[in-house]
Amino acid sequence: MKVKKDMCKAFKDYRKQKKRLGKEEGISIGKSQGIIKTLIRQLQLKFGNLSSNTLDTIQSYNQEQLDYLTIHTFDIQEEKDITRYLQFV
Repeated sequence: MKVKKDMCKAFKDYRKQKKRLGKEEGISIGKSQGIIKTLIRQLQLKFGNLSSNTLDTIQSYNQEQLDYLTIHTFDIQEEKDITRYLQFV
């Protein structure tokens, strides 16, 4: 009986851990999506409508690239500079 209880506890602990990790991942994804949305809005205010290629590129960036681009948004002078600017990251 003890083995059965230990297995049940181990399974419950495993489920709790996976649920916590899934929640953390969901929060992280949500933050990234929020940053992307805000960044695109800022760039559209600065340059007008962005090309679909630029939008797709921004949406494919990792967190480090998004942070870098967000910090340097005011340094970018043209839409084509967006991708060029991140070659240094």
